[in-house]
Formats: sequence, C-alpha cells, structure tokens
Amino acid sequence: MDDTAIGRRVAYWRRRRHLSQRVFADRIGRSKSWVEKVEKGARGLDRFSVIQRIADELRVDVAVLLGTAAPHAATGVGDNDTAEVAAIREALEHYTWPDDSQPSPAVDLDRLSAALTHARTAYQRAAYDTVATVVPDIVRDTQALGRCGGRHRATLLRLRCEAHLLTAALLFKLEAYPLAWLAADRAVGAAQALTAGCAAATGEPPSHPGEHDAGVLAAAAAACVGVCLLRGGQPEAAERVCLTRAQAMIRAARTARPASHERVAAVGVLLSVSLAAAAAMGERERREGLRAALGRRAHAIGADTEIWPFSFGPTSLLIDDVALAVDAGDGPAALRAHRGIPAAALQELPPRRRGEYLLTLAQARLLTGDASGAGAALVQAQRFAPRELHTPTGGRLLTDLLDADGPTLPPDVLALVQRFTQAGHDVPHRAGAAALAGTVPGQRAQPQGVRANTGAHASGR
Repeated sequence: MDDTAIGRRVAYWRRRRHLSQRVFADRIGRSKSWVEKVEKGARGLDRFSVIQRIADELRVDVAVLLGTAAPHAATGVGDNDTAEVAAIREALEHYTWPDDSQPSPAVDLDRLSAALTHARTAYQRAAYDTVATVVPDIVRDTQALGRCGGRHRATLLRLRCEAHLLTAALLFKLEAYPLAWLAADRAVGAAQALTAGCAAATGEPPSHPGEHDAGVLAAAAAACVGVCLLRGGQPEAAERVCLTRAQAMIRAARTARPASHERVAAVGVLLSVSLAAAAAMGERERREGLRAALGRRAHAIGADTEIWPFSFGPTSLLIDDVALAVDAGDGPAALRAHRGIPAAALQELPPRRRGEYLLTLAQARLLTGDASGAGAALVQAQRFAPRELHTPTGGRLLTDLLDADGPTLPPDVLALVQRFTQAGHDVPHRAGAAALAGTVPGQRAQPQGVRANTGAHASGR
C-alpha cells in the first residue's frame, strides 16, 4: 500500500468531517502525533482493523481510503446531502412531459426572470441560504414551462440555462459535485437548444454582444461542466469539454464581425478551466502555453468581465495564479502571486469573490506555516462575506487553524475560531440552513432581505 496516498485520503476526509487531529485521535483511541504521522505517510496502516475503525469514524468505505473505490466514490456522493441539497435534488428529479389533453401552463416569464435575478444577486453577496431556499422552485418552474413555445421559446431556454447555471454554482459551493455536474449538463442542453434556434432563425450562430448571446451562455455552461469534471478527478475530460467549445468560438470569430468583450471573456473562462486541468495533469508545457495565451487575452479585454457565474480579465487571471499554486501545495509561489495583485483590484471584487479569495489566501498562509496570517485572512472574510466560512472549505480552514503549529493565535482570530467550535476543540459539521445562514444551535437565523417568488412553488424568504 502507498502509505503517503492513504495518509492524504485520511487527512482529506478528516477535514471534510470538520475534525481536528486531536478530536479525531481521541475518537479512534490514538494520539495526535500518531494521526500526524499517518497523514504525512510516515506511519503505515498495516492492520485492517485499524483501517476499518478509521473508515467508520470518517463515514467512508474502506475502499475509499485504500484508493480502490469507483471514481465517483471519492468525490463524496451523498456526503453533503443536506436538507438544501436534498431539496435541489428533488427539484432536478421533477420532470414534466407534453400532454396534449391539458392546456399549456400560464407563463409568467417576467416573474421567473425577476426571481432568478434576485437569486443571482444573493449569490454574489454570498447569501447562500437565500439562494438555497429559492433555487428548487426556480428549477421546477423552468421545467414546468417546458411546453412553452413560439415567441417565448428563446426566453425560456435562456432562463432554463441560467437557472441551472445558478444551481450548479450553488451545489459546487456545497461540494455536491455529482449533482452539480447534472445541473451543469442541463444548462449545456438548454444552451445548445438556444444556439440551434438562433442559428435556424438567422442562418448562422449568434455573434452579437449582449446578455442574450447564446454562445456566451453555452461557454459558461461548458465551463461549469469542466469545473465539475475537474473536481471529480477527470481533468482530461474537463480539458476536452472546454477546449472544444473554446476552439469553436475562436473559429466563429474569424468569420464573423469583431467579437464582443463578452465573447472574448467567455473564451478566456474556458481556457482558464483548461489551464487548471493541464496543471492537474502535470502538463507543464501546455500549462505555460495556455497561461501566455490567457495573459494576452486578459490584456486585450483591459478589465474583468463577468461571464456568470465566472469572470475573466486581468484580476481574475492573477487570482487563478494564486489558486493554482495553492492546489499544487506551493505556498510561497501562491504568496508571490498574491503580492502581484493590486490591493485596489481586490477591493473592487463583489463580496462572494472577495470572500472566496480570502479563503484561498488563508490556505496559502497555512501552507507556509503562517497560522496567524491565515487567521487574519479568515477574519477579513468574516467581515466581507461571512457565509463563506460556513461552506465546507471554510469549515476545513477553521479546523486546520486548530491543528496548525505556530505562534498563539491573535485574540480576534481565536475568537473567530471559537465561534465555530464545540468546547473550543472541534468545528461542528452542521448541515442545513443553520450552517449556511451562519447560526449556531439555539440561535435564530437572521433574514437576508432578498425575496424571490416564482409562482406556485415559491417559498419566499
């Protein structure tokens, strides 16, 4: 057995369960130093009974720890099936079929569009509890209007694509990757139908700028699929999906009028996912080539452009450099890349992106052994996007702070960690709205002030 690989899996799942090394050691009847050695690969697990006990405590199959499980098992299928994820799953399983004996449903596309706009705004504010509440209704409504045709068809397809993009983004945030892939795949289907419809109406694929550009929606959907595949351990498939779509858009731009900023940025998003895939596969030459091409494209755009739920431009590219270095476990390189980002550019980021970046910066600090610096980044994240700390990534970082060797944490950092701990030792694995809303047991969630009503299935918030 590969002790190093097994140790990494133990560490990964321990952190997924929001267990500090000390608490995990107590639960399996071992010492903290024993857990540290196992996770570093310095001590092997040569007895099946010990492996079984660890697997039971981490709530995974032994095959997952040994690396012999099916690929999807390692991505945590059902692992984060909270009440919110279960509600979204139920909505995605809600199919409607044409029935000529029944009249077409009343179509209120304006209300549906407004609900989707409110939900996307809430997502950008990192108000994930609000988004989780309204997404199931939005998904059901876009699917219930499946028989809507004629002049409404293009609008419905656009709304359906955008709704499933939002759903995929939220599920990815909650680390429900297989379900996120399903939502992203449905977004691709809607974008393909919309693109085909535009081509049939005009005789050529759409190339005009604007929010209704089917090509841009298709690029965002393909990028979502690519991200899900990449996180699911399939970088080759992720690169193939994104490069295929990017190359098609590049070819179309050569024969059409000058591409809009949105289309240039959309290709940048696709190539950025391809770059991450190349990095994951260790393809250094390909990675360097893609990075150079992205640099030229970002310079041509001049400013970050949103391709929802992504963004591409000079700042986004530099942020990606930091994230890729963190993914590679290279803390010093990540911090060097961080120092190259203008402070003013970071301040202009919307709350969600700023919070996400601060979590990435905290990871970079931890990689260099700077627990205090990591804590300071998390304190900032709590200020700008508090709900980022209630995501699985935020919970793991708080757990890592407890395990980090280094100076005593500053009072403000210690206070933050203690807010998320049980008896000052363990970060709780809280499922459901309480975790997303940033409450602890016994406290009432605060209303978020964003309301969305999609009609018959609206839950309101």
